[in-house]
Amino acid sequence: MHPQQTLSLTAPPLAFSKVHGLGNDFILVTEENLCLHLVSQGLALAASDSARTSYGAVHTEPVTASLLPALKSILSNLAVFLCDRRRGIGGDGLIVAVRSSYLAQNHNERGPLAVAALVDSYSSERDGVSALEAPFSWIYVNSDGSYSSMCGNGLRTLALFMARQGWLKEHLPVRTDSGGASAAASVFQVRCADYPVHISIQSIDGDSTGSGASRAVVSTRLARPLFSAADIPLDLSDRANPESQCEFIAAPITLKSGQVKATAVSMGNPHCVIFERQEAGTLPWLEYALDMQGGQPENTLSGLPATNSNSPTLRALSEEIQSSSLFPQGANVEWVKILSPEKVRVYVVERGCGPTLACASGAAAVVAAGVREGLLKRQCCVILPGGELAVSYLDGGMQEQIELTGPAEFVFDGVVSVHSHLFSEPGRGLLIPAQASANQGLQE
Repeated sequence: MHPQQTLSLTAPPLAFSKVHGLGNDFILVTEENLCLHLVSQGLALAASDSARTSYGAVHTEPVTASLLPALKSILSNLAVFLCDRRRGIGGDGLIVAVRSSYLAQNHNERGPLAVAALVDSYSSERDGVSALEAPFSWIYVNSDGSYSSMCGNGLRTLALFMARQGWLKEHLPVRTDSGGASAAASVFQVRCADYPVHISIQSIDGDSTGSGASRAVVSTRLARPLFSAADIPLDLSDRANPESQCEFIAAPITLKSGQVKATAVSMGNPHCVIFERQEAGTLPWLEYALDMQGGQPENTLSGLPATNSNSPTLRALSEEIQSSSLFPQGANVEWVKILSPEKVRVYVVERGCGPTLACASGAAAVVAAGVREGLLKRQCCVILPGGELAVSYLDGGMQEQIELTGPAEFVFDGVVSVHSHLFSEPGRGLLIPAQASANQGLQE
């Protein structure tokens, strides 16, 4: 376009990959493709030249004041658009894969500066680790545009995506003989909002370098579960003796249709775990119809229609819990049928996504809550509508971390055009003049 003309309404296509873990599907982009796309839109992701300084552990006020609100607004809008299953690609969330090496090499450019600042805004404050110090990190946005610090299935898809990008060659399992045996993969870390997650690719199908991989079995080691009300967080102010109730274990929640007993736990995100109970006064929720989108009857908890057509669905009950004052930041809700102390079947409704075919952090929360209540063993198979996860609740020297092992499967690569109306305030307010846009790589 001519330098004096206005910006194009549509930027060059954004390259992406779609990957799923047990049906929990995600749209993944590299930080480089995202930054190129932002620059092509003519976005001034720095408030002034003084903000575009060498990136360091301490950010200047212009960076904090202008970069972060703009980028967070843009990514929220982008996630909502891309994850729409009718007008977009379709997915449960948007994941931006971030390398410290890319940020370091391009630390004076607007896009990388913004990405680094956003990663640090929710991570370095907790343990002092910056985006430049962690080899890999991510930005995760739910399909409704909200941000989340943890998504276990998303981490497995991220591992496969990074392998396909050629970022993990030294970490992949290596075939050692003609029989197909392979040496164990090395462990690498991905920096999430609250802590670094240890990840290992156990096996991978496709190109041995990873660039053509179609499927992988991935183990992720999450931090120990937290049960205190402050860590989840919970608001117990309307309960009797709230000071003494620092935990919420098998405690009652009163809903419009009746009462359930739940255990609240944090896996880096809040969870409300509800086990099947044969107790007087508790809601017989197993009789309720399940409305898992895409789930087959045999994959649901009961596999039966509601005995009472006027009964609410588990989704409706979950949304009532999520909107209650008990969970000020919402919660992922897990409904659990115990098949044995080593096997459970779970229906999950995630905050920001609704019903999903799988939730890995939810599977971890279920086992943690089950062990705490004395209902489950530390080694447990969690059956979700999308498939099974092997969950190990480690103890002793492992500091009670939880390891999950399950698949990640590549779906397709593609490019998508993004209309500029997605870059709303404050993003739209940072559109730079056409003349400056030309200098950022827009074609004349």
